[in-house]
Amino acid sequence: MNISFRPATAADAPACVTLRGLTRENAISVAQLAAMGITAESWARAVAAGDLPGFVCIDDKSTLVGYCFGDKTSGEVVVLALLPQY
Repeated sequence: MNISFRPATAADAPACVTLRGLTRENAISVAQLAAMGITAESWARAVAAGDLPGFVCIDDKSTLVGYCFGDKTSGEVVVLALLPQY
């Protein structure tokens, strides 16, 4: 299995929101995220604006399998998620 890493783009946001609910630890569903005000659209805006820089991990089938995003202002890791099989 080959994996690669690249800087995240706004276009990755929908897959990131979905993946967040598929993790083994602290899974948060799309609906739960939306209730907290986090949607694919808000995530994409923050990435596009440079406020939420991150990296995504892609497997050899072009599937997003993990990611890490941080807060530009504080430097804090905001979310780190990985599919359990990886």
